[in-house]
Amino acid sequence: MAKLQPIQTVDINGLFSILTEEVRRAVKEEVKHINTPPKKELLKPSEAAKEYGMSEGYWRKLIFNQAIPFTKMGKAVRLRRSDIESFIENNKIEK
Repeated sequence: MAKLQPIQTVDINGLFSILTEEVRRAVKEEVKHINTPPKKELLKPSEAAKEYGMSEGYWRKLIFNQAIPFTKMGKAVRLRRSDIESFIENNKIEK
């Protein structure tokens, strides 16, 4: 007669606790995205300074030297977020 293999016991309460914590963490992460306002696509140099940690003068110098694409509407100058991100990526120095 074939010998029956022992049934492995599972800690259902422990499994439930782990699953509950994972769901709680995932929901908390998603709520952050819901409460975050959408990012503006066109930024003033002062806004770019705050978001990217460089001075307003730095961004204005890049604009003046035409080192970064910009949009001019009347006297107002705006930087497109995607151009800023591309500028950062293109000026990355690899070691």
